[in-house]
Amino acid sequence: MLPKRLKFSVLIFVLIFGLPIVLLSQLETFTLEEAIEAAMKKNPANLQYSLIEQATDKQIEAIRKQNLPLVTWNTQFSLQSENINLKFPIPNVDPISLPLYKVQSALESNYLIYDGGISKAMITNENLKKLINQQNVTNQLYTIKSQVVDIYYSIILLDRQKEILDSSLSFINIRKKSLESMVSNGVILVSDLDKMELEIIKLEQNINSVESRMKTLISVLTNLTGIDISRVTLIIGADVQLTSQNWDKRPELTMFSIRKEFLDASGKLIELKNKPKLAFFVKTGIGYPNPFNFFDESISPFAIGGINFTWNIWDWKRTDLDKQKLKIEKEIVDNQKNIFDENLKMETDRLMTEISGLEQNADFDRKIIESQKKIISVTDNQYKNGIVTINVYLEEINKKNIAELNAVVHETELKKAKYKLKAMLNE
Repeated sequence: MLPKRLKFSVLIFVLIFGLPIVLLSQLETFTLEEAIEAAMKKNPANLQYSLIEQATDKQIEAIRKQNLPLVTWNTQFSLQSENINLKFPIPNVDPISLPLYKVQSALESNYLIYDGGISKAMITNENLKKLINQQNVTNQLYTIKSQVVDIYYSIILLDRQKEILDSSLSFINIRKKSLESMVSNGVILVSDLDKMELEIIKLEQNINSVESRMKTLISVLTNLTGIDISRVTLIIGADVQLTSQNWDKRPELTMFSIRKEFLDASGKLIELKNKPKLAFFVKTGIGYPNPFNFFDESISPFAIGGINFTWNIWDWKRTDLDKQKLKIEKEIVDNQKNIFDENLKMETDRLMTEISGLEQNADFDRKIIESQKKIISVTDNQYKNGIVTINVYLEEINKKNIAELNAVVHETELKKAKYKLKAMLNE
């Protein structure tokens, strides 16, 4: 048995040096859902939500202040060619002769008591505008999903292709060693070994090309998500299960609904513009001569107040024209929704057909690979016995590689098509 002190020393060594190795060996996984979420959070468009909210709050505040008393200061100086000049044929009655110039300086205040509900309707419109603008941002971010899905599955596909090529390279390298022994024993020609080495070079070239494309896509996905993709493991995940085949959850449908609601609210606002309005006004100041007393030619203070009532009873059917315009705009929205539904239905049908075809290909791929493995096993023995040439042997190996690569492509495309269908339905 080890002494206690030595046991303790071994434990410390394991904790210091062994733990980092364990942690490094367990690479962090990064799912497609996490990639989409990270990309959507990182996108600069997210800032627009709060900016739109702030802009709307300011506009609503400005609308509400329209109903507060408005105070203005007006000063006016005027000079005219002639003015009132009255002489009375009555003894001891002075004539009235007003000066040719006038000066007034006054404070005026108007307070809208009743605006017919326009302010409330304008606030409703502003809130709907906010929802439309924010929904536009949501629609913009939604398009990132498809982009991330394409890149994510492309990286996985290239990674799987690299695994197959690496496996093939390892297999041929093992066979190369066997050929080297056979060349030394004079069983086969050196040219057979040269052909095997050429095949190795071709595989290394393909592996290098795959790695180069992977680096490019990893860099793109890293920029999109803000996550260093080279330090995580992407997982293809389980088969996607669709709960429905309708697109009621698509954000574009929410946009169509809000736009129609906004047009309805705009119609109400048009009607309210012709409602009666009632306001209180007051004006006070100083003028020369007295503006309210012809007999007073001195600098005099003055004041006036009252109620102002306005009602637009005839607008040459401008309101009707505005309503007709809104009706046409609603028909445009309905038409756009119908086009959207039709395009989405066609895309759904296309993806469903593609998924069905890829599922059938998966069955064929498995059968082809199993058959090709058996053929290689037979060809390997035939080559060793001199029945077939090295060209035939390498050709069968290439057929197996192509079959395995095709299987990986079909498998990845199948999962990708299912996920794109799920994302398109916004499930």
